[in-house]
Amino acid sequence: MNIGFDGFCLLIYGISTMYLLLGANIKNVKKERLICLGLLLTLTVFSNVVGFLNLSLQAYSRFYPLFIQLPVLAAFALISPYSGKKLIFILLTSIISCAPSIQLSFFVSSFFDYNAYIISFVRVVSFIVTYFLLRRFFCEPFCYMLKNCDKGWGTLCAMPLLYYLASYILEEYYFTPQSWEEFGIFKVI
Repeated sequence: MNIGFDGFCLLIYGISTMYLLLGANIKNVKKERLICLGLLLTLTVFSNVVGFLNLSLQAYSRFYPLFIQLPVLAAFALISPYSGKKLIFILLTSIISCAPSIQLSFFVSSFFDYNAYIISFVRVVSFIVTYFLLRRFFCEPFCYMLKNCDKGWGTLCAMPLLYYLASYILEEYYFTPQSWEEFGIFKVI
C-alpha cells in the first residue's frame, strides 16, 4: 500500500517539478496540445498502476523508466518551448531532484526499523520542501540558462545522465530497503 502511495507522490512531484523547470505557461499552449498532454499523463498513471499491480516489485522497478519517465518526457514535449537536449536535461534534473528526499526518507526511517509510514511521511514532507526551495531559489536562474544558452547542452547533460545511469544500474529503483546495505552506494563498497 505505501509503495503505491509513495510512487504516486513521486509521480506528482516529478510532473510538478518538470513543469516548474520548463518555465512553460499553460495559457500559451494550444487546446489540442493540452488535451494530448492530459491524455498522455492519464495514460502514464494508468500504465503505472497496471504495471505495479501485474508485475513483481523487482520487474516493476526495472521497467519504471518505461512506465513513467518516457511517457512524461513525451507529454511535456508537447507543451515545452524546448526540445532535444534541453528537454532531456530538464527531465534528468527533475529526476535527480527527487534523490535527496528519497535518501532522507530512508535515513530517517532507519531509526524506526524502516517503517513504511515514516518513509512515506518524510518523503512527502521533503518533496514539498524541495519543491518550494526549487521554486524560490533555483527556478529563475535555471530558466534563464535555458533561454540564453544555446551550446554545450550535451556536456551539461553528461553529469545528470551519469548520475541517473549509476543510480538505475546500482539500485534499479529499489523501493523498499530493509537495511543500509541495500542502497546502491553500498553495493559498490
